[in-house]
Amino acid sequence: MTQQLRAKVSLVLHLTQTICRLDNRLQAVLSRYYPAARHVFHDTLTLVGLRFLQAFPTPQAATGLTREVFSEFVRTQHYTRSERLLVAAYARLTQPYPAAAPATIAAYQEEAGLLAGLLERLLQHKTTQLKAMQRLFGQHPDRELFASLPGTGDSAKRRPRALSQVWR
Repeated sequence: MTQQLRAKVSLVLHLTQTICRLDNRLQAVLSRYYPAARHVFHDTLTLVGLRFLQAFPTPQAATGLTREVFSEFVRTQHYTRSERLLVAAYARLTQPYPAAAPATIAAYQEEAGLLAGLLERLLQHKTTQLKAMQRLFGQHPDRELFASLPGTGDSAKRRPRALSQVWR
């Protein structure tokens, strides 16, 4: 059981590092051709942010968005924020940003879509793996000992990681 837990901890760590690396690349690409997409939601590294980028991959695709169409899109993505935050997100989208040259948009649009799709799948997989890791931790005979350690708090990651590192 400890080996399985160690493998899950390792996978979650690897997924976290990969997500961070790909998100950094996505942010760099968006800065070059579509800065508005970086600011619509407070974090593009959310399912709604990544799906927005896939649905509206260029500044031109988002130009024609009305507030009603934008609201409908985020509702279909199960965006649970308040109406006030939805209005603020739409306002950030419609602010003036520097326009990229058509050649720049063409050069980066495909990469941004690829990165958004990869990140969406990785985030979903990481969520699944975190749940599996917690399930394994909950079944481990030493879970109570590691759950009582000071400094581990309520962390879903720290306790399984500590347990997997101690028993080798």
